[in-house]
Amino acid sequence: MSTWKTYIVTMIRSEVMEIEIKARNLGEAETKALNKSDEAEPHFWGEPEIESINEKIS
Repeated sequence: MSTWKTYIVTMIRSEVMEIEIKARNLGEAETKALNKSDEAEPHFWGEPEIESINEKIS
């Protein structure tokens, strides 16, 4: 392969590796975010909460 072709292939491989690293980091960040959302306590507005408010009022 000529020098310029080698250079182009090297640059493309470098770009691909950077994209793979960014994709891996994004995947890890997404996993962490999903884990944190699983740990968060769900908050539902509904009858149990309304009942507790009614108890406080009376």
